[in-house]
Amino acid sequence: MKIKAQELWEELFGEQKFVFDFSNKLILKSEFQTDSLFSWDLENYDVDDEKFFIASIEAIKLRNKQSIFEIDDNKYIVTKNPDYSYSILSTTKINDEKCPINFDLFLNNKINNYEEKDYSFIIIAVKKMSQDMLNIFNNYIIDYLKNYKELLSFDLDNANFSRTELRFQFQNNDDFNTKKALDISLTISSLMPLIIHRLSLTSIELWIQNDLTDSNKFFNIFVTSTRAFENNFKLKEMEILGMITSFENSIFVDEESKKQIEKKGIFSDSFVKAKNSGTEGVYQYKFLRSDIAEYNKIIFNKKS
Repeated sequence: MKIKAQELWEELFGEQKFVFDFSNKLILKSEFQTDSLFSWDLENYDVDDEKFFIASIEAIKLRNKQSIFEIDDNKYIVTKNPDYSYSILSTTKINDEKCPINFDLFLNNKINNYEEKDYSFIIIAVKKMSQDMLNIFNNYIIDYLKNYKELLSFDLDNANFSRTELRFQFQNNDDFNTKKALDISLTISSLMPLIIHRLSLTSIELWIQNDLTDSNKFFNIFVTSTRAFENNFKLKEMEILGMITSFENSIFVDEESKKQIEKKGIFSDSFVKAKNSGTEGVYQYKFLRSDIAEYNKIIFNKKS
């Protein structure tokens, strides 16, 4: 058996001293049928066929002679090819990039096990910034939000002539939900005056336009969820913050997200119907973080 095993190793792997088997377990050529963690052996693809493959002892035990089996949360299937050869292919990952069947099995698994995910979104609309200001602001917000492992994606829309939109998508889970997105937005909203104050002390030009009626109002933040997008919006086709016709330095939520947030302990009287909204079902959340607000007062009262 050892001679047959060494011959098959050399046929498959040449002079390599170590390889990874189909389940991505490391095996060493010198550890044939030993007690080592890197031990390996020959195994039949099919109990009724004398065709063998090489795998770690651990993978062989976990397979347990089955044609469909699971190792380390990955599912595998033994397939017989048209030329009567065999393959061990995963349905949950691409473990053989040279095999079209593997891609097909992986695709079918994705289709059959598709599960709709639940997301939260934070969209920040800011008065049109100069490019230098936008770079600083953008990097600051992204570096803050990167602390959350649930952050999935970021999109910047600078096409509107009067504002820039920063859109952040988060994966909801046991620790993150629309209420958490509101908490994060509360921090950002409270920090916005400080950010603009710090930038105003530099030589950087802040705004593209300086003709707003109220120059102290320059942003809106919108918090929403997957369900709200499905029911009310098309994420890529509608400028979601176009619903708010002026900057209010405030946070807005849609009705569905408001309900979800209230279930997490925020009282309904924390929200008021948005006065300047171009559509029904938009609510304004006017609160600030008191600690940041107090800090802002101290900073603004200092002589620069």
